[in-house]
Amino acid sequence: MKSCPNCRAVCDDFAVNCPSCGAPLPVVNAAPSYGANVPEPNVLVWGILSLVFSCTFYFAFLGIIFGAIGLSKAKGYVAQGGVLAGKVKVGRILSLVGLILSIVFTVLALFAIIGIIAANS
Repeated sequence: MKSCPNCRAVCDDFAVNCPSCGAPLPVVNAAPSYGANVPEPNVLVWGILSLVFSCTFYFAFLGIIFGAIGLSKAKGYVAQGGVLAGKVKVGRILSLVGLILSIVFTVLALFAIIGIIAANS
């Protein structure tokens, strides 16, 4: 309940005008509806791709790319007012795990390639 600034009558929270004097009432801010008008990106797809390619030894660099895209899309979604929940949250986690694993496997692949080249020289 809120009171009228003109006559101090008690009014309903959702009333636009005072029922006693008809004066306009201040608007009560409702809870923000996050993510209502923000389309949900396909972060989950990018996270899955990042995780799949992180497990391939010689193509782990693609996991880095896909993980970075997934994290970027999740960050953009939150910046537009979306809530990090559901598929976006799971996709962000998968993108992060895939990115980390991809970096590790890419470094290991580079060491293996350097070792193969050194052994053949």
